[in-house]
Amino acid sequence: VSTCAAPVQYRHATALVQRDAERRAAVAEAAHMVRQSKWSDRSEAQEFVAVKQGNALRGSYMRIIEIGPRGICTLDPSTRRLTNRWPLTRVVRVTADDQCGVDLLLSEPVGGLFCLPLAVERRVSFALATPGESAQLLETIRAQRVVVQALQCFEQRSLIRESPDEALYA
Repeated sequence: VSTCAAPVQYRHATALVQRDAERRAAVAEAAHMVRQSKWSDRSEAQEFVAVKQGNALRGSYMRIIEIGPRGICTLDPSTRRLTNRWPLTRVVRVTADDQCGVDLLLSEPVGGLFCLPLAVERRVSFALATPGESAQLLETIRAQRVVVQALQCFEQRSLIRESPDEALYA
């Protein structure tokens, strides 16, 4: 290695370490901001009163749908006890119809086969009081999914280390 190449390699390595430290600090700051935001507090999540449209055995019953960055929860309205919870990353599709109905298509893991994860899609249907509430629920879920996906993308990109520039080592 020549004497003039060593300082260039050292400066390049130092710059990579500095960029990595800056990225980790940015991820930590973003995570702190999410924890401090109003969405991180369960009491500030948006709630909708709906009728869960079940199967023939269970029938239809009232539920409170709670939407925040941690996911979608359903609560029993009389006791506010948690009845179901789905992370936003499992929501495949959300659709609303003209009659105040909202359908969630969820991906649910069912185990794996030879180290390959398997999942099935499950449809969950709700009826809200007005078409306006259905549209608002739909938009809230979509907005929260965008926030969660952006944070995941930011964290993944920030934790990937850059490979050294091969031209400096030629």
